[in-house]
Amino acid sequence: MLALLGEAAPDAAAPDVAAELAQRLAMLDAGARQLRAECRENAKTLDAAEAELIKQMEGSDSQWDVSGLFGAAGGGASALPAAAPPLPEDQEDYYLAVSLMVAD
Repeated sequence: MLALLGEAAPDAAAPDVAAELAQRLAMLDAGARQLRAECRENAKTLDAAEAELIKQMEGSDSQWDVSGLFGAAGGGASALPAAAPPLPEDQEDYYLAVSLMVAD
């Protein structure tokens, strides 16, 4: 840093500024250490949750069979919702086409 200053006269407040910068650097370092510790703890929690999820997902297909949950339909094709109604634009095109055919 002294090389950057060159021949400039030393400032009387330089020691105070250096002390303040050192204090701020120490605070930043402490904050970074705390964040790293929190990240490690969160990573452990996520790893444990992932392991639990994998453990729950493993198993035979009979554990995942839901056909008995939907009554007589058994979750088959009849349990699927009805198709969505046509969009208004599609209906307008249909009625315009029909009215043109009738007019001919």
